[in-house]
Amino acid sequence: MEIKCFDVLPRDMALEVLALVAANSMDDFFNAKISCKIFNELAEADYVYRQISLDKILRILWWHPEEGKAFIERCIKCNNLEALYTQGLYEYMNFMKVELGMELLKRAA
Repeated sequence: MEIKCFDVLPRDMALEVLALVAANSMDDFFNAKISCKIFNELAEADYVYRQISLDKILRILWWHPEEGKAFIERCIKCNNLEALYTQGLYEYMNFMKVELGMELLKRAA
């Protein structure tokens, strides 16, 4: 019988590992997600989206605008502070949506 490395970890511990990976690098998060069935399942948890780093989000928005927008919206829904702050500034400064921008910035604060 073959035991895979993450089959022996409790799911909450594997979730914490994935969240730490996501917080450090979006690239590493997506690589972890495709590397392991358990990580792929756990990657959809709100906890992970709350922690994920947006370090490469411009690349996603440039090459995949619809997917990037959906990703940002999911991060905002999960109270990702970086997403709330960035989108708040964007709404406030670029679109002059003062109320929406301030709401997002207050949530980030």
